[in-house]
Amino acid sequence: MAEPLILIDGISPFFDARKTPVRSWSMPYSHMDLATPPYVDAGHLERAAERFLRYCDSVREMGYNGLIVGNLLHLTTLDKVPEGPEVIYGRRDPYRLRHRFYKAYFGRLIRAAHAKGLRVIVETDFPAWTPPLRDYLGPEGLSLDNPRLWQAYRAGVVELFEDLQVDGISVRIGEGGGAYDDPNSRYLSTVLIKTVPDAQKLIRELLSAVEGFNRRTDYRRTLLFRTWTIGLGAIGRLHTDPALYEAVFRPFYGRRDLLTVIKHVAMDFYDFVPRNATIGIGGLQQIVEFQARREFEGFNLFPNFRGASFAADIRFFTGKPQLAGVSIWSANGGFLFEAPTYYRCNGPDEWIDLNVFAYAQLVQHPEREVAGVLQEWLERQRLDDADRQIAARVLNHSSDVVRKAFYFEAYAKRAPGLFGLDSIPSMLWFWWTRPSTAYGVQSLIFREVAADVPEAIEEGRAAEKALKEMVAGAKSLSPSGFRNRLLESLDYEASVIRVLNSYRETFLNHYQWALTGDTRAYRDWRAALLGLKENCAAHLAAYRHSVHLPPLDLSDLARMIRDDERMVYLRPVAGLVSLLNVMALGWVWTSLGSGSWKRSFSTGLSVLVLCATSGAIFTIGYQGFLLAAAMAGYVFLAWIGASAILWLVWRGMADVPRERRPALSAAGLAAVVPLVLWQAVIMLVFAARGPVPIYWALANAVDRSWARRMLMGLLGMCLAALLAAAAKTARNSGSHSLVRRLGTLLAPALSLTVATVSLAILVSQSLPAVNDVLRIGPSVFGQAGPGVRELSSVSLGRSSPRRP
Repeated sequence: MAEPLILIDGISPFFDARKTPVRSWSMPYSHMDLATPPYVDAGHLERAAERFLRYCDSVREMGYNGLIVGNLLHLTTLDKVPEGPEVIYGRRDPYRLRHRFYKAYFGRLIRAAHAKGLRVIVETDFPAWTPPLRDYLGPEGLSLDNPRLWQAYRAGVVELFEDLQVDGISVRIGEGGGAYDDPNSRYLSTVLIKTVPDAQKLIRELLSAVEGFNRRTDYRRTLLFRTWTIGLGAIGRLHTDPALYEAVFRPFYGRRDLLTVIKHVAMDFYDFVPRNATIGIGGLQQIVEFQARREFEGFNLFPNFRGASFAADIRFFTGKPQLAGVSIWSANGGFLFEAPTYYRCNGPDEWIDLNVFAYAQLVQHPEREVAGVLQEWLERQRLDDADRQIAARVLNHSSDVVRKAFYFEAYAKRAPGLFGLDSIPSMLWFWWTRPSTAYGVQSLIFREVAADVPEAIEEGRAAEKALKEMVAGAKSLSPSGFRNRLLESLDYEASVIRVLNSYRETFLNHYQWALTGDTRAYRDWRAALLGLKENCAAHLAAYRHSVHLPPLDLSDLARMIRDDERMVYLRPVAGLVSLLNVMALGWVWTSLGSGSWKRSFSTGLSVLVLCATSGAIFTIGYQGFLLAAAMAGYVFLAWIGASAILWLVWRGMADVPRERRPALSAAGLAAVVPLVLWQAVIMLVFAARGPVPIYWALANAVDRSWARRMLMGLLGMCLAALLAAAAKTARNSGSHSLVRRLGTLLAPALSLTVATVSLAILVSQSLPAVNDVLRIGPSVFGQAGPGVRELSSVSLGRSSPRRP
């Protein structure tokens, strides 16, 4: 292999430590942009320039030869479109004034980076846009058939090359929003590339601009195409599927100005994930991405030395002729992270630097022993020989402790494939800094560890024990700043692990009892719950005011603790609600087909009030007043609305005498039956074992046939109850008219359908809120990455992008 391209993200210098940390997925332009003239924070940018130059010196000294910064939108005025300058951004347009400043500013920084031997790559989402650019696109908008979209992007690429001397452009297609969506300055992006022809068209259009520029000059520019996709559309598995990779890129094999960029694992940067099978195939050069600051494992606020695993990976990939280099993330990646720690620029960063240094050394010299690289880094910390040996033993154990503490190994090795992904995250129960207590998450994990719950609990205890040994080793070091930092970070890690371990024991024992009735598991659950509450309180007390060692976001855990504590007295309440629903069913049954619409209506209204009120009382105790009010209000209004619609329809049947028309309230009353039956069953289950069996069945129904059969059986029972109620209404209607009998039979189904469809529409428009209220999936759903509505539209086959 020729001298590898060793890239590192160059975004750290541009964060402002005085401002709220932002999503670390791209350049922090929200720390740099202003909404009023001069539209940029010039003072902050001058300080950032000084940090950038020092950053360049630091990473170049370690062996890095390229930087990645962002983004195309901020660094271009798009004056090279065919219509000429000032078409997209007018002369005094705030976007033009901002972008002109950035062009001059980054042009100066790029020249300085070149002088130090560093190439500079600019990233972009496709498509990304500003409101003026969106106006330029005209009525066709963000369509791949819109020639103006391609004119704008080709103009932007050429502008970067000609005016800023950028060395390459890196394009991401698979995670819209996130890095761009800014409610103040309105830089936006979305997912538009969803098929093989879409991807190929994008490559052809941008590669033609790159190759055209290269033919006119002596300096080679490159197009980097990131294959990261997350299950969106027909190419949702491009990141991991060799056959799909071949289908997309085969027409471009041998084009030396095109490189693909691929994460080294077949998922996101989690542990227990296999190497990416698309690396080392095809006829294009490839860049492989690694993460030095492990975002899902604590952001390297404590040691997590990945040297051994990286060495094994890089030796494997080095044997592939396609490997052109690596891209190392030192700051990129992460959410829900409040500490202003920016690599080489602000805050304590030793444990990030350990990985950054080791990765560079091992890429340049794959034959080197990891132990030697670690010793070299420790020498840079000015430790003597004895302390280096002690510190090496401590750091060599660090990644193993993280693996045991942050993962359930049995689950991590068998994480299921859902929603178009080969597998969902191998961690799942912990998102950046927030433990997730969603029932859907817990159910997926528990079904893999249920065979040996004690072993899964012991994993966490083993991590805690190993960490104590690391702390003991750190304490034996000679007094120094390194020793102090190591002990401080290990103490923080110990606090985090205590919270995770007590959560692990609480949830595993809870599920063990709820699904098996094991009384010992019940006692262990209640005891672990007390320990969890204490450890959470201790963690918050210790780190509530820490700047660089922020406390975990325990909001989800606090809710789980509250719910679990209430479970003891809520179960009898659920039993009472179930009994009331059963009694209500009897009341409804005796009223069906009574012939009196007033009696039918009063019975239906009374039953709804009774069931909704009893359900609301239970829900207030379980999840809060707002949910209870919404539930009760929806049930009541849906029934009244459906009955009113049917009444209007029925009144249109002029050939039926008024006195012989079936009362729509009776039809609506029949529609109440499955609703009341469903609530009776759910409350009965809750009374017996709490909510876990319900969520267990729902989670397993996604990919387990037994759960689907059970749910279908329950739905079939409700449907049978509806049909039986409707049949009784029709039979007792006193009419011999087939039309009337058929109408009376079908009206309840139509009434229920109207209510169900209304509910489905309501839920689809507020998925994040529904998810958070019902604890179905992680509470970060909808806060990061593509929008929930966008994911829904893709899954339903719709492809129109969001409008700005």
